[in-house]
Amino acid sequence: MPVLYTPPKVAPIPVIDIDPARSPEAAAAEIRSAALDTGFFYIKNHGVDQAIVDGAFAACARFFALPLAAKERIPRTPTTKGYEGMEKQHLDPGSAPDIKESWNCGWDRGPRTPGFAENKWPRPEELPEALFKDPIETYYRAVDGVAAKLMPLFARSLSLAPDYFDELFRYPGTSLRVLCYPPQPENPKFNQMGAGAHTDGSVFTILAQDDCGGLEVQDVKGDFLRAEVVPGTFVVNIGDTLARWTNDRYKSTVHRVMHAITPKTRYSMAFFYSPGYYTRIECIPTCLEPGEKPKYEPVTMGEHSNYRLSRSRNVKA
Repeated sequence: MPVLYTPPKVAPIPVIDIDPARSPEAAAAEIRSAALDTGFFYIKNHGVDQAIVDGAFAACARFFALPLAAKERIPRTPTTKGYEGMEKQHLDPGSAPDIKESWNCGWDRGPRTPGFAENKWPRPEELPEALFKDPIETYYRAVDGVAAKLMPLFARSLSLAPDYFDELFRYPGTSLRVLCYPPQPENPKFNQMGAGAHTDGSVFTILAQDDCGGLEVQDVKGDFLRAEVVPGTFVVNIGDTLARWTNDRYKSTVHRVMHAITPKTRYSMAFFYSPGYYTRIECIPTCLEPGEKPKYEPVTMGEHSNYRLSRSRNVKA
């Protein structure tokens, strides 16, 4: 059944300082608190220069302003990279498809596991590398560095050694999706939004949103909250993989995007941090009480990702 839209409430979402000079134990404790509550929080003092973020957003605007034919020359297949057009994804099954476009890239080094593909860039004569590829790759590297700093904090928050997850991310399955949301139509299709209510399949997602806002997150009571734009921060949300690892102690919280009825286009950039294709996803030892059983059967990251793709795009897993 679809999650029918109701207007969100306004309530505070934690802002966590991850400055390296700060006590990692203190930051980890705040992450644990947020993970057990909403599964969403902001991070500040993350180390990414605002000019890098602004440059990536400008690159996004240039790409989505290209003629449709230029974008469609780099199509996204169900499990790889490239452009995906308007209304091609159903993040909330039962609702009308999402009102958004996206372009997707990812980790393209290391073992070529099933589903691997090279990143697909616009033709240089249509969009020079200096105006899209270069700023996007710079942003990707910068946010990947933030994710690498966050993972030891998540480990500490679970009473694990800071390097517990290191080997699992030697050849990660990370990816970046840049998104373009046109204004919400005055007469949308049934329960149609920019992005329907969903969870992410990653361990966690790092999101940059522009000043339009529009992100809404669900709390433990089932109420949706407006994730206001907080300058200088990223939004972090926990995904299904970390929920499986923690036996659902950490929440993979439902979220959605409802862009306003306004002349302004909304852009966002979602970085999905996941381990390698063959990584075994099973309950970690600190998340089982004596006599408690795991809620989920072990799966590989590849199996988990393929299943989620099949649900949101109606393709074979």
